[in-house]
Amino acid sequence: MYHIPDDKRAKHSADLLAEAMTECLKHKDFDKVSISDLNKICFVSRSTFYRLFDNTSDILRYMCDTMFETVLEHISQTRFDNPVDMMATLNREIMSKSTVITALERSGRTDILYNTQIKYSPLFIRYFNTFDSELSPVELDCIIRILTSSLFAYIGLWVEKGRHETPEELTAMVMKSFRIIAQVTIK
Repeated sequence: MYHIPDDKRAKHSADLLAEAMTECLKHKDFDKVSISDLNKICFVSRSTFYRLFDNTSDILRYMCDTMFETVLEHISQTRFDNPVDMMATLNREIMSKSTVITALERSGRTDILYNTQIKYSPLFIRYFNTFDSELSPVELDCIIRILTSSLFAYIGLWVEKGRHETPEELTAMVMKSFRIIAQVTIK
């Protein structure tokens, strides 16, 4: 768990540690990154680290939360004509953090990304509810979880295969898969 008070200085230290983590991940696997490695890059003391984070995984949680907050802010300020455009925006933001996404995938910690999206799912649910207001809360939650699982399956494949596709191409692949699944399951 991370414990970042609503304080400019603490937030700045947390952001410095997140930037240091991103830098370390360019050269090391996540499980090899130590607190000392982070301290050397950003000059944030070990005691400050432990005041803000319990462990290095918490920095990844913080980074994922920050990423989703940015995405949700953008989504809330944009009028999308359909869920596909919203999904492409989400893919673009996640894929722009490819160093962190790759680290999560390679270390087997995609649960952090998944849990972050589930944490913020009420905001996504409000968005999807504008397309079909007759969906029950359980149906809306199910849609979000299916999309989340699918998205992370594709992101994992994207990392595994060398990160060649653009966010739009990845979104098109997801949508094509959903169309095929719908054809198979509706029959």
